[in-house]
Amino acid sequence: MRIQTLVVAGGQSRRFGGTKALHKLAGRAFIDHVLDAVTLVPGGEPWVGVPHVGSDPALTGHLMTRGDITLIEDHAALQGPLASIAAGLTQADRDGADWLLAVGCDMPGLRLDLLS
Repeated sequence: MRIQTLVVAGGQSRRFGGTKALHKLAGRAFIDHVLDAVTLVPGGEPWVGVPHVGSDPALTGHLMTRGDITLIEDHAALQGPLASIAAGLTQADRDGADWLLAVGCDMPGLRLDLLS
């Protein structure tokens, strides 16, 4: 059984006042905490769902420095988290994954035992 992970990071963070994925906790971006947790799930490198590659240059630049992720662009006909999940499900099916584990980029306390 192959499990693919997807971190949904395409939100506009309007109420938050900035890119939530890049907000820092203990000196590290929220999304880095989440990616560290999902990287421990067997199944390959994690995916990060974004509206369009480059739509948030700071986030895209930050993610490109990691080198251990694949960016998945949101489903064009949808908006919000559902657009990332739909795109992730489509890609997971193409890649032969049995399951897609989708989590938010704003979950820095995520732990492997919870994901299990």
